[in-house]
Amino acid sequence: MLWVWGDYTEQMPFWQGIVKSQETFRQNLQAAGGKADVLFLPQANIHGNSHMMMMDKNSDQIAERIQVWMDSAGLMQ
Repeated sequence: MLWVWGDYTEQMPFWQGIVKSQETFRQNLQAAGGKADVLFLPQANIHGNSHMMMMDKNSDQIAERIQVWMDSAGLMQ
């Protein structure tokens, strides 16, 4: 499972709560043996994204990152 977060998640209280809940779930999933990763786009030097990143101007760049993750997880053939 991969979570992808756009800009401003650290500044907005609404998103802070969601990210915190997701992180708890992610850690529990990993502890149970699941593959669970998170990608914060700003930390990957990808900026200008909303929570609808598939509709943002740089959606191809994000799709490429997701595809690389899928390949590393053995999900691409």
